[in-house]
Order: sequence, then C-alpha cells, then structure tokens
Amino acid sequence: MTPENREYVSSVLAAKSKLKAGDWSDQNVWNTWVESTAVVCAGGKAGERRANRGSDDGWTLALDHQGLIPYHEASHLLLAIVFGDFPYQVTIEPRPDVRIAGEPGYHVGGYAHYGHAPLPKEPAFRPGHEAEDDETQIAREVAVLADGDESRVPMIRQRIEQRAAALLDDVWPWVMVVAEALIHHRTLGQDEIREILAPRRGQWDAQESESLKCGVT
Repeated sequence: MTPENREYVSSVLAAKSKLKAGDWSDQNVWNTWVESTAVVCAGGKAGERRANRGSDDGWTLALDHQGLIPYHEASHLLLAIVFGDFPYQVTIEPRPDVRIAGEPGYHVGGYAHYGHAPLPKEPAFRPGHEAEDDETQIAREVAVLADGDESRVPMIRQRIEQRAAALLDDVWPWVMVVAEALIHHRTLGQDEIREILAPRRGQWDAQESESLKCGVT
C-alpha cells in the first residue's frame, strides 16, 4: 500500500474507533468517517473502470455491464475491508424483490454486505425493501461534507473518486480473486470470503496494512 493510502486508511480507522467509543465531539472525525463511506460507495464504479483498464502488459477485458458486476461488488467489499469492516456476503444474484428507490422498474442486481461487527445483525435487504443506488448514497455524503456550500461539491466528489481508484489499485489482486470466485459461484458467504482471502494475509502483512486483515480474522 502506498504511504499516502496507508496514512488515509489509518485516519479512517482512527476515526471509526473514536466514533465507536462514543466520541462524536470532533467534526473532523465525523467527516473522515462520512467520506470513507462515500469512498466505499464510489468503489463500485471505480472497480468497473479498473477492470476495463486491463493489465500493465496491455491486456484489456472489454467487459459489458453484466460482466462488470462481479468487479463492481468485489470492489465495494474490498474497500469496506480496507476500512476495517467485516465481510458478510457478496453476490451477483439479482434481487427482483428489492427495488431501487426512485428508479421505477429497476431492482438490485447484486450487492456486498459488510459491517463493523463480526457477525451481521440483520440481512442486507428484506423482501419489498427499497434500496438506494450508489450514486444516491454518494450524493448524500458529499452534501454532508459540503455543509451547504455547493461550490465545494465538485472538488469533494473528485477527491472521493480519486481515493477509491487509488485504494483499488493497491488491492486489485484481491478484488480480482473475489470477482473470479463470484463469476463461478455467484454468491459468497462469510466463510467463503474468509477462505478466499485468509491465505493472502501474508501478502497483506508484507504491505504492512493492518486494516486489510480486519475483515478476515
């Protein structure tokens, strides 16, 4: 992990630790957490772009929308793990029973489920539930960070997208591993995710990235 990314991830983990301990007094801590939430949301599209960018030796995938979904969801999951969350489930199975809020005729086409506790307290979605898409969630978090100053929105949005892309570059080998498993199995539960990622903890240790180990302990 690059020094800049390591420093950013450390600041996010410190902020989450303070908030978990009940210290909500520092606005900067709150903003750091809000931004990290937006970065995870932005990771989906950033992962799609990274997948179609290909490898350093010139190969590209040229994937269509359906082909990009495994990389989209795997990118969400890996960024959540980077920020210390535990993975519960990731799937590319559509959920026709879960509609996208504000988008008539659209439903969830896949999702990554994760959280701060070792075990999930509730399912990702319930039948008939309406879910927000990534763009809606990002826009909400950006609005919080802009604090009423619309002129700051483009700059904040750009920073979030750049952070997501930079972090994915660091963890892309593991995004690929999860995405390839999704292509074959379509849904990965907590045990399967741990089985896939745990053998690679030694590589993460070599990168001195404590945060990458949080989700697979």
